Amino acid sequence: PWSKNRSSLVSAIHKSGRYKNLKASGLSESEIQTVFKKPVPMKIFTWEGEQEVEMSPLDSVKHYLYYLNAGFMAMDPQDGSILAWVGGINHKYFKYDHVNLGTKRQVGSVFKPVVYAAALENGVKPCDFVASRRITYKNFDDWSPGNADENYDGYYSVQGALTNSVNTVSVKVLERTKIKNAVSMARKMGIQSDVPEVPSIALGTPNLSLYEMVGAYCTFANDGKRVKPKYLLRIESKDGQLLEEFSPSEKNQRAMSKRTSELMLQMLRQVVDRGTANRLRSRYNLPNDIAGKTGTTQSHADGWFIGITPELVAGAWVGSDDPNIHFRTITYGQGAAMALPIWGLFMQELNKDQSLKNISKARFGPVSYPLDELLDCEDYKDKRSVGDIFIQILGGKKNRERQKRKAKRKVYR
Repeated sequence: PWSKNRSSLVSAIHKSGRYKNLKASGLSESEIQTVFKKPVPMKIFTWEGEQEVEMSPLDSVKHYLYYLNAGFMAMDPQDGSILAWVGGINHKYFKYDHVNLGTKRQVGSVFKPVVYAAALENGVKPCDFVASRRITYKNFDDWSPGNADENYDGYYSVQGALTNSVNTVSVKVLERTKIKNAVSMARKMGIQSDVPEVPSIALGTPNLSLYEMVGAYCTFANDGKRVKPKYLLRIESKDGQLLEEFSPSEKNQRAMSKRTSELMLQMLRQVVDRGTANRLRSRYNLPNDIAGKTGTTQSHADGWFIGITPELVAGAWVGSDDPNIHFRTITYGQGAAMALPIWGLFMQELNKDQSLKNISKARFGPVSYPLDELLDCEDYKDKRSVGDIFIQILGGKKNRERQKRKAKRKVYR
C-alpha cells in the first residue's frame, strides 16, 4: 500500500512506541534500523484473533499498515442521545478514535445533502433540470470537476443528481445557491469544523468528523431542527445513588424549514431505493424505511455512509489510519463498498432484536401535499423539453427583476 509513497511506512515506524523508546535510549538511526530488522517474539492482531509470532518490528509495522480502520456512531435524531460509539476496529492495537470531534477526514459526497438543503432553502426545486456537461472554472485555477462514471451527457433533475451523486451538477447547484449560503447551512446543522468558502465543497472536500456529520443528518429526521449529540445522561454511585444528572445544553434550534427537511428526506430515500446506496436493498435486503448518502473521497482514501431511519441516524467511516494509503480504484474504494456494508450488517442485527422493534418498525410519514408534486419528475433526460427551457428563462427573468428591485431599494436608502 505504500509502494508509491514510502513516507507512509517511514512515518508509521517513527510513530511506533518501540522506535520512540529506542530513540530516547540514545541509539542512532542506523542502530535502530538494525533492531527493527531483527525478528523477536510478539503478539499481533489478526481478523482470526490475537496471534503469537516471531516477527521483526519492521514487518509488524508493515503488517498493521495493511489494515483498514473504521468508526461508527448512532444516535436518536429527536433528543440527540448517542446510542452507539465505536472508535475503531480494536482498541488494544488501534487506539485512534475515528468518531471523536477532533478526528477529521475528508467527507466526500456525504456533504452534498448540506449543499442541496441550502439550495432548496434558496429557491432551487427538486425537479429543476441541470446539464451534466463538464465545465472548466477559469476563476478557480482551471478547476474542472468530473463525474465518477465519466458521463457528461444530458440533464439531471436536482433530486436525480443527488440520487446518483453527479459531481458536475452538484457544483452547478452550489453556484446557484451561493457558497456562503451552503457554509451557513453547515453551521446551522451543527458542523463546527472549518468549511472553506470554495466551490469544491460541493464534492465534499472539507475535513470533518463522523460525530459532526451524524449529528447534522439528524436535522433531516427532526423536521429541520438541529439536535446536539449528547452521550452522558447521569452519574450514579455503585449502589444506584444519583450523583449528577445532565440535561440538554440547548434546545433544538431550527436549521432549515420543515418543508426543506421533508423534501431532503424524500430525496435521500431515493438514494437508498434506486441510487448509490441501493445495495442496502439488493444485497442486505433491508425492508426498513431508510434515507441516506454514500461518500467517497479523492484517491479512494475514505468511504462513508450515513443512514437515516425515523428513530435512528447512524454513520460509518472506513479508511486507513494514514490517508496516504488508499485503494487504487473506485471498485472497492467507494463508500458503497467500504462503509455501507457496516451499516447494512448493523441494521440486519437490529432488525432481529425484538426489543428494538420501535426502531426497526418505524416508518416515515407520507409526503404532504403539495410537496409530493415538487418531487414528481424523472432523474435524467437526454435533452430538455421546451417547457423546461421556458421555466428556466422565466425563473431567470424573475430573478433579474428581483435583483433590480433590490438595487433600487439600496439607491433609495
